[in-house]
Formats: sequence, structure tokens, C-alpha cells
Amino acid sequence: MNENKANFAKIGFFVLAGTALIALAIGIAGARTFNKQVVEAETYFAESVAGLDLGSAVKYRGVPVGEVKRIGFVYCEYGKQRDDLLTKANAREILVVMELDPERFGLLRAPEADQVLRRLVQQGLRVKITSSG
Repeated sequence: MNENKANFAKIGFFVLAGTALIALAIGIAGARTFNKQVVEAETYFAESVAGLDLGSAVKYRGVPVGEVKRIGFVYCEYGKQRDDLLTKANAREILVVMELDPERFGLLRAPEADQVLRRLVQQGLRVKITSSG
């Protein structure tokens, strides 16, 4: 009888220890995802963005550097704060928000990534939609 209780205790210990190790592994993997630094950028399109979906790759010279996080209308994003925007032509533009990964886009590794991105735009960096494949 005592031998069975000892075996049940050992089995229980191993089950609890295994569960704790699995939870720890999930926690460590999740912490990497939640602590990941990204640079958010947005752009606007007057033409259709048909074929562009959430999660679509953002590439710089063919190298994946991020992904599309949000697609919507400029008015829906900013029009609530400015009623005059509805009458302007750009109210019908489409807003695309991207998350750029500084680990993959080395130019954005600096602490002043926003300033670097602004400088790149001033120097001619533009976003365009192309078909993949």
C-alpha cells in the first residue's frame, strides 16, 4: 500500500514538473514576441490596394523587412478629429500601416529610428504596391 502511494507521488511530481517546464518554455517564447521592438510606419494610396492583405510582406529592395498590420481609410483614422477632412480629396485615400523590424531592416536599429526613417523619406524612399511571385 505504501509502495503505491509512493509511486503515485512520484508520478504526480513528474506531471507537475513537466507542466511547469512546458509553461516556462511557452512564457520564454512569448516574452521574445512581446518584447520585440518594431517601427510603425504608415502610407497612403489614392489607387486601389486590391490584393494587399493584413500580414502581407513589406520588402526593401526584395528583402522582407516587415508586414502590413492595418488597412483602412484615412477619414476613418483621422476624420473624427477633423471634420474638414471629409471634404478634401485625400479623405478617400487608403491608409496602410506597416510594422518594420529593425533586426531585418538594419537602417532602423539606431535608437533614433523615427528620425532615420524620416530622413530616408526625405531622400526619396517611397512605398509602392507590387504583385508577389
